[in-house]
Amino acid sequence: MRALVLVAAFALSACGPMVVGGGGGEQTEAETTTTAPATPSGPPAQVAIAPGEHPEACVTETVFLPNAPSGAKVYSVAGGDPAINGLYTYIAAYNNEPGGGWNVFQIGDFNSWSVAEDRGSEIVLAVSRSQMGQNGDIETLQERYIVSVPDADDTSITITPAT
Repeated sequence: MRALVLVAAFALSACGPMVVGGGGGEQTEAETTTTAPATPSGPPAQVAIAPGEHPEACVTETVFLPNAPSGAKVYSVAGGDPAINGLYTYIAAYNNEPGGGWNVFQIGDFNSWSVAEDRGSEIVLAVSRSQMGQNGDIETLQERYIVSVPDADDTSITITPAT
């Protein structure tokens, strides 16, 4: 039962906003020292398949935006043909209001993407996107977009093509 509670606590912590700061990412000597292999210290817990659909299982990448005041993140889910624009890409900001949660905005469908710049109120997203050419061949484009980072209560964002 204790293991099930730990699993649930870990899963729920992944849904909330990221808290920037704290430990600084440095490991202490005790954390880097190798210890004896782990051995069981109690009975194992059996965990059944969680009921319902779980779209979060399709998440391929998440980038938290540390310069955004809203705890924003960019993420993608696998959803299409992996060879042609198979990453449905979103930006989301956490709404702290009662009954809030994540406000999610779809940026586009890409082969790949990366956050090239984090300017706080906007990011530059570098993407690879495929399209059908005039002769029927698939052509791959390398593009950049300036994307406004939403505040917790925004209802829209702007996406601007960039050079």
